[in-house]
Amino acid sequence: MISPHHADCDYRVRRVIAVMHAIGLAVDVYWDSRYPGHQKRRPFEDHVRELYRANQPGEGRLSLMGKPFLHKDIEAAIRNARIVYINASAIEGLLYAREAKRLNPDCQVIYDYHDSLTYELYYQLKKRGLGLFYKLAWPLYRLLCGRLARHVDALVGISTTQVREFPKKESQMAATASVPNFRKFDDFEFRAQAPAAGGRGALIWLGQVMLGRDLEKLSGWIARVGDRRRFHVFGKVIDEASPAMVAAQLDGNVDFYGEFRSEADILDQMPAAPIGVFMGWEDPAGTNINAHASPNKYFTYVNMGIPVIIAASLTELAGHVAECGAGIAVGDETEFAQAVTTIETNYAAYAEGSRRLKEKYRSMPPEKTIRDFLEKILQK
Repeated sequence: MISPHHADCDYRVRRVIAVMHAIGLAVDVYWDSRYPGHQKRRPFEDHVRELYRANQPGEGRLSLMGKPFLHKDIEAAIRNARIVYINASAIEGLLYAREAKRLNPDCQVIYDYHDSLTYELYYQLKKRGLGLFYKLAWPLYRLLCGRLARHVDALVGISTTQVREFPKKESQMAATASVPNFRKFDDFEFRAQAPAAGGRGALIWLGQVMLGRDLEKLSGWIARVGDRRRFHVFGKVIDEASPAMVAAQLDGNVDFYGEFRSEADILDQMPAAPIGVFMGWEDPAGTNINAHASPNKYFTYVNMGIPVIIAASLTELAGHVAECGAGIAVGDETEFAQAVTTIETNYAAYAEGSRRLKEKYRSMPPEKTIRDFLEKILQK
């Protein structure tokens, strides 16, 4: 297993390692020693080993040029491997897949990809001030991704939509799996109380507080519909310009609670009748990022058992919310205002729907999906 640009405490990667250990696979897991945040706990020391090696600087450029970029120990491990499992994002993982096949054409390459190929291109261009060139660059990028995808034998995505949009047909792969970014669903049950007579629900937003998130969009909606309720924001402030903008939009009618470590930290400070809100990512280039999103904050809301209002563009999640009656999906500020009123009026029913949604997800353990996927690969 190769996990570039991941800390060794990454929950999604650790879950796969735990399943591999449980089914008795002999695995060498390689972490990039230069990447920050490693804890080096190494819970397994028998048939699963965790190793730390540094790849060459400029590996992205080298890999695009088709030049070797992996540490020699990783190259040796790939040459002797039956299966190479790659945890990576977007085109980076595809370049690792090509390198694995170059070193060992007979290995099976599993690509566990965590981000959208389309949105990653737009994001990289945008942060360099080149976002307007996305539509010009996409046809060439899509062609490159299609060529690189030939080296992938099996695929793990974060949603069925993401897997379906991968530039290689599912029928051409040994197996595919959709593993959402489920958090650990705790046994605690937060009893969300309905608003008191004549009272109002409390809008909750979670996430890193920085410009470019849906936070400013949401506060703008609240301001324009004239909603004077208190807005509650939980998360580490990354950019001071963001809370300043939100506070200005809402005339200071907002509370920032700062960084939290777990849902328990939030529940201790939770206002009455909370409603979790997530409006998705801004997608001006039409990359379809929201259709296959699997955001952590959404699953945090579900874990806490509170009703939610989410963007209708989060189509897979919106379907789950509607199925369980756990909240409402909206497309604009008018629908948002109506959704807030509807949930307030029927708060107990939506809180019960949120509990049903949590049970739905708890009945879909990702460990079983991963195990079934790996066992299918091993049969090939």
